[in-house]
Amino acid sequence: FKQINLSCVMKQIEVKDTIQIPADCKVTIDRRLVTVTGPRGTLKKNFKHLQCELIPSKTSITIRVWFANRKAIACVRTICSHIENMFTGVRQGYKYKMKS
Repeated sequence: FKQINLSCVMKQIEVKDTIQIPADCKVTIDRRLVTVTGPRGTLKKNFKHLQCELIPSKTSITIRVWFANRKAIACVRTICSHIENMFTGVRQGYKYKMKS
């Protein structure tokens, strides 16, 4: 008989993570198109290729995925990291120094 590893087959019903919105940033979400506006400008990022829900509130953003497999669970944290990097970009900016 073949043994099946159930940890690979089972799906989680709901996976969610929450990001806090900084006080000096404004976030708009329109069908998984996230726009972050801050003191240094505006950044836009499109997450339409991922099957997820982006739920904004006044002070936070919740990313939620239903019946997620392993790759979809990894995407939840990736979306959080992208949005947090957008906050950094519109608040502090980035400086890249060329290495010789």
